[in-house]
Amino acid sequence: MSRIWVAVDVHQLWTAAQYEYGSGNKIDFSVLMGELNKVKIQGDQITANAYLLDKAFHKDEKFIRVLTKIGFVPVEVPSYTHQRQTKTTSSTKMTIDALNAILNFDKFIIVSGNGDLIPLVRHLRNCGKTVEIWSFREDAAGDLFKSATGVHFLNKEHLYVHATNNQSEN
Repeated sequence: MSRIWVAVDVHQLWTAAQYEYGSGNKIDFSVLMGELNKVKIQGDQITANAYLLDKAFHKDEKFIRVLTKIGFVPVEVPSYTHQRQTKTTSSTKMTIDALNAILNFDKFIIVSGNGDLIPLVRHLRNCGKTVEIWSFREDAAGDLFKSATGVHFLNKEHLYVHATNNQSEN
């Protein structure tokens, strides 16, 4: 039995959707959870954290309820504005949480293309952990892929939806 720790950078995925597929494309988190459940072998346990900014568009109660209902644990992370750009602390919070979880999990799946996570991925690998990066091919830092044990490329067909009324979108 494996214990799998998942960290989903919600804002980074949303940004990737906008960059790669144009505005209006949104993430269907129920599809993402379905993909995560496919990596489980019978008896495996998954803890899936969804890192949300402390901004209004992430604090939507309906969105948080949907995330929780489909199996994600919402984790709020602070953000700040610097030179008119929103900066997040998601990678810092994800790193701290992963280091705190290192003794309790065998496999780590990081759903983000953020290059700031490279030192974390390398550290987890040096500790003998399996680390997968799930991201969009065009959006992720190349060295992030090279640092991981495995890579799972996300794409529009299995993650993004165009409908605006889907209850599991962000």
